[in-house]
Amino acid sequence: MQKQTRELEQRVLMMLKEDSRKSIVDIAAELGISRITARKILDGMIESREIIKFTVESSSDQNDLALIHVKSATVLPDDLVLEAFDLIDGTSLILVYLENIASLNDSGILGVQIVTRRKQGSPVPRYPSLHCDYCDSEIRNAPISVKGSGKTYYVCCPNCERDMKRRLQSLQEAKK
Repeated sequence: MQKQTRELEQRVLMMLKEDSRKSIVDIAAELGISRITARKILDGMIESREIIKFTVESSSDQNDLALIHVKSATVLPDDLVLEAFDLIDGTSLILVYLENIASLNDSGILGVQIVTRRKQGSPVPRYPSLHCDYCDSEIRNAPISVKGSGKTYYVCCPNCERDMKRRLQSLQEAKK
């Protein structure tokens, strides 16, 4: 049961990374589980701090940024920091909006790089417990999602994707 729960948690997390406003009803339907089970999974992930926050990003949030290398993250005011990364050498990289650079004092700033656009890749699972819905093999890379019959399925490779689409299509034809 623990393995199955962990995989469901990972699938919920992947869905929310695609759409952080997805409803419990939609999550339950796509996973083929009850609404109560979906709610328990989500509540457990929030309580354990697996999910830290829900957010919406606009296209303007991804443009005209600056990446600042500083001696310490405490050099910059918290209200200007979009993201902060502590580095192994004790310094930090801080992401801020480009227009906020003028309001920073230069004490502790080691370097500044202008970012024209922030790109985010597709979420890659961090847990080795996600399995292909077609062949049941462990998915080792980014899963491929296949939507059909009101559900989202995750497959491990293009071959399973093709075969899963065929399976879903034949099921749909059989219903007619």
